Order: sequence, then structure tokens, then C-alpha cells
Amino acid sequence: MSIRTQDRGAAACQGGATPIQPSVPRPRAGITAVASALPGEVLTSDRLQREVARRGGLTLPPTLLTRATGIRTRRIAGDGVYASTLAVDAARRALDSAGLGPLDVDLLLFASASRDVAEPATAHIVQAELGTRAHALDVTNACNSFVNGIDLARSMILAGRARRPLVVTGETPSRAVRTAPADFAEFRDGFAGYTFGDAGAAVVVEAVERGGILDVDTETHSEHWEAGGIPGGGSRHPRGDAYTYFRGDGNELRGVFEKVGTAVIDRTLHRTGMDWDGFAKVLVHQVTVPYLERFAELTGVPAGKLVVTVPELGNIASATIGVQLDRIFGELAPGERVLFVGLGGGISIMTMVWENALNCIRCNIAHSDGSGRPGLEWVSRTARDATEPGTVQSADGLDRQVQVLLCPGPPARPGSTTTANPITEGALIRLEVHHLPGGERCSPLVLTGGDDELAGGLRTELYDPASLEPEPRHEVPR
Repeated sequence: MSIRTQDRGAAACQGGATPIQPSVPRPRAGITAVASALPGEVLTSDRLQREVARRGGLTLPPTLLTRATGIRTRRIAGDGVYASTLAVDAARRALDSAGLGPLDVDLLLFASASRDVAEPATAHIVQAELGTRAHALDVTNACNSFVNGIDLARSMILAGRARRPLVVTGETPSRAVRTAPADFAEFRDGFAGYTFGDAGAAVVVEAVERGGILDVDTETHSEHWEAGGIPGGGSRHPRGDAYTYFRGDGNELRGVFEKVGTAVIDRTLHRTGMDWDGFAKVLVHQVTVPYLERFAELTGVPAGKLVVTVPELGNIASATIGVQLDRIFGELAPGERVLFVGLGGGISIMTMVWENALNCIRCNIAHSDGSGRPGLEWVSRTARDATEPGTVQSADGLDRQVQVLLCPGPPARPGSTTTANPITEGALIRLEVHHLPGGERCSPLVLTGGDDELAGGLRTELYDPASLEPEPRHEVPR
């Protein structure tokens, strides 16, 4: 079974003549902030193998886990760190990067294969800790949970049911690893579990004027549901520690993905009219290094498009794509597209095409004398570095790459002082933003040089370097 959706115009009307209506842009939803969280403890594959061999009384070839999986290390959640803990950590970072607070969220989705308890939904635990007051629920679909959660958030926005969803995941699959197998057969049955690591991720999803999530495709082959998973915790096996460990046939899972996964990707590329050159990055769920290499071989995706995390972090379940997105988010230029490829037990395969919109970061322009007097609140947008970006120095001492044009009077050179163009009542400040650090909450900006105070009633006009068209933003001073 497959389901496909695409952000495009409505189909032509059927039947008799219909009066022509003004064109109304179709709403879009996009990812406007992202963050991830990793536990502090690092566990090497060699150390894990020694522990398994010792506790299970097994004799294993040296470096077997490292050589078979390509995984050198993974992060492990320590005592007192739960799936919700990692989700809350990532959520706070995502909200901070967007300049948002907990009460700005109206939908909270905990989208993970892991959970704190069987009941209630872990989303409620996350919400209680985070301080949100949103509609909260869990989304669970193995390693596709997080991408499914993003798609659900998108659907709720387009349906008018949510304004600003927060999608979070916290994965602790390392707790389903059998570290004391009874024999070699049990070791082999749980081998896929030795790839696991722990992590969390979060994204803010909002309505956007352009870009955003452009295409979604899914394909499900549920006849393979027994190929792998954690059988305990449900009505089939409500009790018994033996059912709480991951078990499964990794070769069967890989075989199904190889057989049908490429068809989903080919279909996505054909439908969107894109090839690999059209994507800045391709984020794919990663189980082992050999499997990732096989994925690249079968699909033809250039190695440079991949964001490789599995050697360092292992298989971090549904957090994989969120962690990868966090690592590249600040490097993406407006209009660049990213392909998500999700693979999950069950078995389900999912693709999502996301186009980076201009990510809003709220900042305050403070007075240049360092007095700390409040200035004009404005909205900047992230973009790629220009060839010769100007500099505006922020209050924290870091340089923000921003080109500043002050009116009235002749435009100031990028990075020049403001004394030749005094900022007066009603003046127009044009800020052409070429780069701001991705995922970082912007600190107050200080216009370099000049003695004029930022008077009330200033207007700002932001230029998008991609379109070179002004986008007026009329803000009221605090």
C-alpha cells in the first residue's frame, strides 16, 4: 500500500461552468527550527562486545561488532535519563533557536519508537516538564515515527487545526539490547540491537509563505511485521523480561528495503521532476555502514549528499533524520531542498521533500553606545554567506554577517559606520541578511559606529537575497 501527497494546485473543477475566483495561494507548512540532544556517555563497539562476551560466556572474534557494522561508538542514556528527557532537552533548544516559549506551541507530538511508560502517552510527560499547554499525543511507527510526526504536524496546519506544532522524539533503544545472551543463537537473534544508540530531536513546524514540505510519499508492507522488533509491552506479551529485548532477522529487513525502497525513491524523483542534483542533502535512516553504502549503490545518490552519522552514533532509531537535519540546518540557503528517506520496522518506507524557507529569527537592534536601551524589534532571515558580506557586531561580541543599508541619504557601504547617515525619526533601515548562525538564538544587534539614538517609529525592510525583492516588516519598538 502506498500513499502520496504533493503540495500543488487544486484539480480542475468538473461539471458546468464555474465563475472565476481570485487565486488564493495554497497554504504551506515547513520546518522553521530544529535541535537535537545526545547523552553524555560514549560506548565503543569494542567495549560493548567485551561486555557481551563476558556476560554471555561467549568467544567472539576480535572487533566483530565494529567490522560487521562499521559503528565505532554510540551514545548511551545513563541512569535517570529517559526518552522524555532527551525529547525535552531537544525541544527546549529548538524553541530557544526560534525565539519561542512553551506557550507558543499549540500541538505537541512525541513521535518515537521509545517511550517512558505504556500509559499515559509520553507526550504528557514531555509537556509537564516543558511547560507547554498544547494538545499532546504520541505518534509511533518504529524508526519512521519522527518523519510521520512531521507529516502529521503539516497536515494539522493545512487543516487549520494547529498553528505551531512541536514534534519531538527521544530514543533509548540501547535499553533493548541483550547484553547477556544465553548462547550464540540468542546473540545472533539480537545482533541488530548491538547497533543501537540513544538520541533526541525536535522540530518546530509552522505555516510558511513559500518552500516548506513539498512532497510526501509512503509505502507499507505490513506482511513483514514479524521480521524484527521488541515483542513485549503489549497484549501479546504483557510480562516477561525476555520480550523486552530487540530481536529479528536483519537480513530479511534489509532484503525488503532493497526490494521496494528504491521504487519509492524513484517515484518521488519522477513525480517532483528532480534528480539528485536538485537536493542539497539527502537524509536517510542509517542502521549500519554497509547498509548505507548499499543504499547509495542501489539509489545512485552521490556520497557527498549524505549526512553520515552511523559510525559515530549508531542506529538512533527515529532520531536519525532529526539529528542529521540539525547538523546541516544552518548551512542551507533559502530555496535549497532536502530529501528525507525514512525506513522503519513493520515495514514502512517514507520520503519527504522539504525546501528551506527563510527562517525567521527575532532580534533587537540595540543602541551602539552599549547602554542597553531597548531598540527596534525586527525579523531577520537566514541565508548563505554573500561574497562580501558586511558586518554588524552583536552585544555578545560575535560578528553577524549582515549587510546594512541606511536611508535617507546615500547607502552606507557594508560594514561602514552610521555617522554619515544619521538614524532619525521615521528612517528606513534596510537589512540584507546573508548569514546568521543556524540554530542559534540571535542576540541583540548593535549598529557599528554613530552616535544617533534609535528613535521610535523606525521602519525596517528586509531584502531576500534570493529574490532581491523587498519584504516590508513594520515593527513596533518595545
